[in-house]
Amino acid sequence: MRERMLAGEPYMAIDSELGKMHLRAQQILHAFNISLPDATEERQSLIQDLFGALGEDSEVKPPFR
Repeated sequence: MRERMLAGEPYMAIDSELGKMHLRAQQILHAFNISLPDATEERQSLIQDLFGALGEDSEVKPPFR
């Protein structure tokens, strides 16, 4: 399913793989949003898990939705 989405092909929003991906994204965002203010490395790791990569001078701060 992910390959179809990346190729720009139509997809079914109720697909189980998409549901799992959505749940994982929600779990990452929850962990990110409850992280301690000095947990910079943890938050950076979570954002990389979510997006795969982030620009060199980018910064995301909680709360993030």
